[in-house]
Amino acid sequence: RFAFDATGMRMAHLLFNSLVRLGPNLEIIGDAAESWSYDHKTLTYKFDLYPNLSFAKKEKVSKEDILFSFSEFMKEKSPFHSSLDCIDKVEVIEHFGKMRVELKLKYYSATLLTDLSPVKILQKKATLLAGENFFRQPIGTGSFELEKMDPSEIVLKARTEGTIMPARIKKVVFKIIKDD
Repeated sequence: RFAFDATGMRMAHLLFNSLVRLGPNLEIIGDAAESWSYDHKTLTYKFDLYPNLSFAKKEKVSKEDILFSFSEFMKEKSPFHSSLDCIDKVEVIEHFGKMRVELKLKYYSATLLTDLSPVKILQKKATLLAGENFFRQPIGTGSFELEKMDPSEIVLKARTEGTIMPARIKKVVFKIIKDD
């Protein structure tokens, strides 16, 4: 959640979902959100999440997880804090098994959808339990989960169930090359 280099952002995207993300042609596409709308009168974005969104350990994403995720990324110690400054309030509405995230803004931001791409959905319980060591065993909603991490490589394996977009490949290996 603190990664802002290209490799770290790529790994985060494989392990975690955002509400929206940048597509291959730099267009905004849904990630955890299957649809979204903006009301210019109330300065409110509404994101309808895919049903059955779950973490790698098969636990469903909860309202508390969404609220916790935004609170973590909006903290001053987050490298993404300033890009989320326009958000006044985050609300999550659950209705008949579906979740809607509403972002009420202080002022309009033309870049907010792009700025939401690094904001990942975190599991509150796992993040708090792991504390500073969360990076060693991250549990996300993405298409991949951590299989192995050592000083020479990081191996991600495809999730077999409970993901919005199943991976087309089984493993991704990031080789760590030390260069003095």
